[in-house]
Amino acid sequence: MALTFSEKTRMALGGKAFRAYEVTHDGSETIMDASDFDLNYIDAAIAGPGTQVLSATSVAYADLTTTYGTSIAFTALSSGATTVIWAIGY
Repeated sequence: MALTFSEKTRMALGGKAFRAYEVTHDGSETIMDASDFDLNYIDAAIAGPGTQVLSATSVAYADLTTTYGTSIAFTALSSGATTVIWAIGY
């Protein structure tokens, strides 16, 4: 499976690009590329609230383990869970 990206907003921000996407998780993927946000490089990313599909072994929220670079990483969430990602880059 793969992550699903739904663009919520985009704008120029002080010479950089700002993106907000809702990401639907697949239960196993843990990497998002900058190109998934129509960027070449992410200067900073923040995970916001979403909908979590919880079980006895699932993680309750998206924990970004890498928040900048050509890709960002996070802990895998249950299939169908969503997270809002705010990213600034170019």
